[in-house]
Amino acid sequence: MHRGVLGDLAVARSGWHAVQIGVVEVQEAAEYQCHNTRATISGMRTIAILLFLAIIATAQTPLVLFTVPDISGTGSAVQLAATGTARWCQLVAPAGNTSVVRWGDSVITTSRGSIIAAGAGQFIPPMVGPNPGGGSGVFSLSTIYVLVQSGDKITATCGR
Repeated sequence: MHRGVLGDLAVARSGWHAVQIGVVEVQEAAEYQCHNTRATISGMRTIAILLFLAIIATAQTPLVLFTVPDISGTGSAVQLAATGTARWCQLVAPAGNTSVVRWGDSVITTSRGSIIAAGAGQFIPPMVGPNPGGGSGVFSLSTIYVLVQSGDKITATCGR
């Protein structure tokens, strides 16, 4: 046996047998190359689909800022807004306030709810995915209550 022109291809010295072995080896090499080409095309399709999904995921509607009218204190819990939704909100108690502002759900009182000190703020971060109340990544402004004492106020900026 000796080495043939196809590298390590073992070719027998008898003519016809050598041709048969060579044909089988060439067919196997062609099938291997064809399989690799299919795998490459399949991989390229996968990359293209992932790229397309990434573009769609980042092509969301742009952020729209909006403000809620200042809420002047009455000493009672009130909704941040009667209607509307937001992805996030920033509540700020002006430095001139004399009392803390409470915020939370509809059952907040002067001793219940999160506190925002005068001159401070509270960021309500974006929601990821669907929330328990329905919708997708947004919350209803009517579910956020603030309790501001008379003479004080709170401001709110939100985004959707």
